[in-house]
Amino acid sequence: MTMLGSRMLPGPAPSGWYVVALSSELATGARLTVPFFGGEAVAFRTAGGSAVVTRPFCPHLGAHLGHSGRVEGEVIRCSFHGFRFDADGQCISAYAQGRPPPKCRLPLFPTRERNGQILAFVHPEGAAPTWEVPELDAAGYRPALFRAWNIAGHPQETSENSVDIGHFAVVHGYERVGALEPMVADGALLRGSYTMLRRRSGFSRPVSANFTVQVWGLGYSVVDVHVPEHDLRTRHFVFATPAQEGRICLRIGLALKHVARKAAVHPLAVLTPRAVLEPLLERVAFRGYAADVKQDFAIWEKKTYLPRPSLAEGDGPVGLYRRWARQFYGSPSGASGAD
Repeated sequence: MTMLGSRMLPGPAPSGWYVVALSSELATGARLTVPFFGGEAVAFRTAGGSAVVTRPFCPHLGAHLGHSGRVEGEVIRCSFHGFRFDADGQCISAYAQGRPPPKCRLPLFPTRERNGQILAFVHPEGAAPTWEVPELDAAGYRPALFRAWNIAGHPQETSENSVDIGHFAVVHGYERVGALEPMVADGALLRGSYTMLRRRSGFSRPVSANFTVQVWGLGYSVVDVHVPEHDLRTRHFVFATPAQEGRICLRIGLALKHVARKAAVHPLAVLTPRAVLEPLLERVAFRGYAADVKQDFAIWEKKTYLPRPSLAEGDGPVGLYRRWARQFYGSPSGASGAD
């Protein structure tokens, strides 16, 4: 565990895959500096389309590549002394004719591009990744909408919401929350399914929704939502990336599946062209999703982590979640939790 002022956090920043940027945010030949694990990271994209994520400082004499670097074809060139580094981090040229120093390499993060996001793998001891975030089947879905906030928090705390059944009713107003499939820990993946009712303005009765939750590590969550009454399906993303100490970049996204039966949404929808209907439904769903997430902010930003909470019936599988989360810390003394 880690103390931050008067608040207790579950531990240091946990290992795993974390979203550095959306793919659309990094054009060919561009570079991007982001807060990352108490410092910064620089992402750049080569002419061939490869995304590379590195620590920000040139290993020669420390120039910041996010400010003093330039992407040239398949390399990034430091503007301080002109050293050039390829996508593997190797220094391939130093000055005009000088030989590169043998130990001059960019400290790269293992990087993947998945589902329209650029991810970097972080491990406190520099170990290579032993698991992957899979490529999801996006067939039939519209491109996702995204929004991000920088808030006080910790990835373990935000991801714990996926199993905290009790807060769904108290904070978000859901009713009759129940499990369709029990939460299961499978290596770096935690998965399960819920069903619940939600009262919305404009609807005469509660609307039911089924949620299938998949959490890969503590930074990458996907929730597939089905609203049977209206035959609507959406895919929700939640990415919590450690930024400054005690703060995270929380990025959420929503993708709407193409509407198969427009009449199921509303009788008047039959008269509405799909090109108009779907963006409207998407914006409404995303606005509601963002509002739900923001309801948690005041709690996340002020709460403290209790390693031995007084769990009650109706809390959900918080103990299972915390035992599963321990694997993402460098030592057994990292995060502890309810047994």
